Amino acid sequence: MAKVVTFKAKEVLGQDFSVMDSNRNIKKLNKCLKDIYNAMTKLDGAKNSTLMDYNEAISEQVIKGTADLLKLGKEDTDKLADMSYSEIFNFYSKTVNEFTGMTVPSVRAMEENTNAAAKDMEEDPKSDSDE
Repeated sequence: MAKVVTFKAKEVLGQDFSVMDSNRNIKKLNKCLKDIYNAMTKLDGAKNSTLMDYNEAISEQVIKGTADLLKLGKEDTDKLADMSYSEIFNFYSKTVNEFTGMTVPSVRAMEENTNAAAKDMEEDPKSDSDE
């Protein structure tokens, strides 16, 4: 049975969009994920990259990927800037996860991973064996 995810955009774009897990759409999702990771890799090698830089890189690619997936023209793609980014990101993330089983990277996840790693580094491994 086909998987379908719906993007509710009637207020901004005049209609809601339903996308199916076709091979063509999966290829589009894979391309966008590659673009996201390539943009992040460029930032990894740059001096003074901030989380805001990563956020911009990810959001730019998610907007492009969403526009491509929905087959939007330039005018409607520009209208995406007037929509809630969390709604766009949630739609795109859900689509990627449902269709490919992968996860779209986010700054929130990056922060959580960094904080968890820092916490692990702070914990003294001897304290567990002393109890």
